[in-house]
Amino acid sequence: MGAAIRATVLLGLSFWLYTVMQPSDMMMAVIAAMVLVFPTRRAVFAEARQRVRATFIGSALAAVVLALFTLSTHLPILLGLIFLGGLWLGQKMLYGAQPSMVYQYAFSVALALIAGALSTQDAAYATFTRIVLTLTGAFAAAFAVALLDALTGWREAVPQTRRGVTT
Repeated sequence: MGAAIRATVLLGLSFWLYTVMQPSDMMMAVIAAMVLVFPTRRAVFAEARQRVRATFIGSALAAVVLALFTLSTHLPILLGLIFLGGLWLGQKMLYGAQPSMVYQYAFSVALALIAGALSTQDAAYATFTRIVLTLTGAFAAAFAVALLDALTGWREAVPQTRRGVTT
């Protein structure tokens, strides 16, 4: 039952993202789906919070890299800035306050925003839409899963096992 709930929410989330996003950015639907694979409501909300934090960190890193890149617009400078940003996030993966997945996802957000800003997208608009869509998609999916879990009560129907004892 839990898998059916998550599949239904994922289908709705994918259709919603498809209506508000360009088809070239549909990879965000796959990334947004990662919030739904966790078995408990607490884990789903924790993952949604981590995704939002990672989006903010990656957006800030992309803004810093793009701001510094405007001072000297040469490819080696850009590659060096991206490398330094990745090195900083790698250091945060080892010693930072957040789980390592937050910094890994933040780096992918930063890379996507930097590449988009250098090709065709407006950097501020791309950052704003990424943050809004992540906030909306992650928490809407988490709330929908939690609500459907509570309404169907499927967890109460499954015997809970703790330390080898079925309750």
